[in-house]
Amino acid sequence: MPFTLPVVSVPEESDAYRALRRLGERGEELERRRPPDPYPRPTGPTPNLEAIRARREEINHVAAWRAERARVWIGRPG
Repeated sequence: MPFTLPVVSVPEESDAYRALRRLGERGEELERRRPPDPYPRPTGPTPNLEAIRARREEINHVAAWRAERARVWIGRPG
């Protein structure tokens, strides 16, 4: 269920800190209400270039498979 934030008027300079605090609280509320990610996020260190090159064939295979699925999902002939 989508939700919207209330419209915030531009604060005066004396209220700038209060407005920033409210904005931070609303950001925290958005993060709290946000549904979980549909796919897990990767954890751990990013692979170095040599590790990516060693897995080039696997990466190309997955990329081609995903492109084919996108083509089918969009309805374009392959």
